[in-house]
Amino acid sequence: GAATASTTPIDPDVQEFCDRFSIDARITRMLNDELNKRGDTWEGDLLALYEIIESARVPAGLLMVKIREMQSGTFVGKPKPDKEIQDVGKRYKLDDSATQRLTEVMAKRGEHRKEDLEKLERHLKVSNKPSALVMMLLGKFRRGEDIGEPDFKAAPGSVAWDKDVRKEFDIGGEGKDKDGEDKDQDKDKDKDKDGESRG
Repeated sequence: GAATASTTPIDPDVQEFCDRFSIDARITRMLNDELNKRGDTWEGDLLALYEIIESARVPAGLLMVKIREMQSGTFVGKPKPDKEIQDVGKRYKLDDSATQRLTEVMAKRGEHRKEDLEKLERHLKVSNKPSALVMMLLGKFRRGEDIGEPDFKAAPGSVAWDKDVRKEFDIGGEGKDKDGEDKDQDKDKDKDKDGESRG
């Protein structure tokens, strides 16, 4: 619909978002009005909406739900970057979506957050697929389950494994115990497979 003089023009970013998901003009206008009320968080909110709506079977329907959440003040956009989690992400080379989801889930964990992160790090230290592991464990955090302690030795390529290798071989002295090392790795791989599929 053509904007009349009394209505605020639709922000180009909002228009682009709604075009992308084939959202009609009425909902586009509602979204624009709600985002305008959100001041300095609206860019982050729109980014969060991209992630939320991207996987929706009926984008317009889900967007209406989110607009209602904005109206009632229950909408949670992109949480502000959390320095501690950013550091964990860097240390274990987590991909962006794993870091983002971890930030979202931890934002809701309140006083358990510190303990959760410490436990999570113990798991990450021995994992050679940290991003996949985070995604797997997030479900448990969401349900409020205890992720427990890691029940397998450091996997080849993990942060802890690198440390052990350095200790054993004093860096570079890799030729030493090749046979024993390979057998160990295979055992670990099997264990790892079990560990991964159990979640």
